[in-house]
Amino acid sequence: MTLHTENLELGYGPLRVVKDLSVRIPPGKVTMIVGTNACGKSTLLRGLARLLTPTKGAVYLDGKGITTWRSKDVATVLCLLPQSPAAPEGITVADLVGRGRYPHQGVFRRWSAEDDEAVAKAMLATGTVEPAARPVDELSGAPADILTAELVADVFGLPCRVIEDPVSATPLVVPIGRRRADPREEGTPAAS
Repeated sequence: MTLHTENLELGYGPLRVVKDLSVRIPPGKVTMIVGTNACGKSTLLRGLARLLTPTKGAVYLDGKGITTWRSKDVATVLCLLPQSPAAPEGITVADLVGRGRYPHQGVFRRWSAEDDEAVAKAMLATGTVEPAARPVDELSGAPADILTAELVADVFGLPCRVIEDPVSATPLVVPIGRRRADPREEGTPAAS
């Protein structure tokens, strides 16, 4: 899976945050985006993940402009693990984790044993098996682990990961990194 930009410009209204950026993120490598606060790291990641539309230039996923991809197709190959995730009120941990599998569903494809296995792996990797039946908003401690576990369920099946704050997501990133140490696996992890 390749991810690259050409003459990318991103911003909010008249404010341009990322200007004329051309970069290639090599497949199978961890790429870090490092910079001071408010320099545009999160804006760039939002653009790479197709959550922010470029004002100029383009983002390419496997050589195809990411804005031409269907949302569901992007969701099956790329995810953004945000710095400050939020869960719907009253949702249980297990239901939240299961939502990470929705991009893999279809009109004719229902929940399967493969989905159960991906969710079980994600919950085991993030230590969320024990509180699975509890509402997320009733839990205390390590909320980032629980709130982002839904994305990990999807990450287990995705070749491209964009992680906004890998330090606060360490409990989630370490299992992914361990799997990534296998040179037979391919993918394009990126982080800021």
